[in-house]
Amino acid sequence: MSAIARDATMKARGSPPGFTLIELLVVVAIMGLLAVVVLPNISDTIAARRYREAARNVSAFVSRCQSRAIGAAEPKGLMIQPLAANTTTAIDLYFADTPDVYAGETAASTVVIAPATNVTTGPLTMAFVLARGDLPDEATRSRLALETDFCQAGDAIQFGGYGPKFKFLPPDRVTMWFDDNQSPRNTAWPRTGVDGLPFRIWRQPKRGTGGILQLQKGVAIDLAWCCLGTRPFRDFMGTNLDDNAISLLFDAVGKPIELVHSGGKRTTVGEPLFLLIGEADLAGNPYDPAASRDTAATPPEERGGANWQYGDCVWLCIDNNSGVVKFANVAPGTTSVLASQRFVRLSVGYGMAEN
Repeated sequence: MSAIARDATMKARGSPPGFTLIELLVVVAIMGLLAVVVLPNISDTIAARRYREAARNVSAFVSRCQSRAIGAAEPKGLMIQPLAANTTTAIDLYFADTPDVYAGETAASTVVIAPATNVTTGPLTMAFVLARGDLPDEATRSRLALETDFCQAGDAIQFGGYGPKFKFLPPDRVTMWFDDNQSPRNTAWPRTGVDGLPFRIWRQPKRGTGGILQLQKGVAIDLAWCCLGTRPFRDFMGTNLDDNAISLLFDAVGKPIELVHSGGKRTTVGEPLFLLIGEADLAGNPYDPAASRDTAATPPEERGGANWQYGDCVWLCIDNNSGVVKFANVAPGTTSVLASQRFVRLSVGYGMAEN
């Protein structure tokens, strides 16, 4: 076919229509408008998915820790390790194992306590008597003297089988938890100068083997706003400590019994525990009334204020009676931590129903 005939055929069929410049500009404008409207919602959905996935992982890990404690001789549980650079942020969780309680090398092991030179600040000095002269001296030496790392500062010691637990300072001193409101005004020192008192030393939890959970990038447990009942963790957690791990211990039937924190302090778990899961960069931030609580309009990287101000963050609750874990999103638009826990409190039967 000649070129002339081919051109005539194409003209008869008609040339394919093209786009005008105005049409292209309209399409570009529509795509830009869709990006402005849709992308923040997609970002918000991704963030919410990350937080809920982290909550599911933490819930499953807590259940694993609880199951390890059931039937065990000593409490076991969960260890939350804050970041060294920011003690209000935690992304690593471990199994927590409690070493056996130490009561001496023999059934006759006792301790003799000398009077304190200053009963207001302590400490008292102890002399361990591991037997009553019926065994050779070398055989009666304490592991406390033989192994310097067997016990550590912050372990709890009790005398006589009852009464308060004091702070043990290896190898031979005992003091009160002065930084936890224990003092001679509200707690009686153990008897001094007597023939000998039985003793028990509760050593601090250690990381267990075979169990670790690391939260996904950008997500963290916000320890500054986690609560024991209505009491924020920051009220009883110390800072700038060599060991700032927080351990939740379960007894042999799986009930939460104790929080060990701030280098050995022990807080009884008598109320539910609330863990806040949110953006790592916001962990520890105070409430900001100017911060947006509309998560669809504020992507995570542009947020300010506290994690509990945003409705896509998650509260996780550990029941203090059963150890059962439930979680729910933060109640949006609130101005207090307790109000932000409304959804999860209702799910476990705490708090009042909405009007």
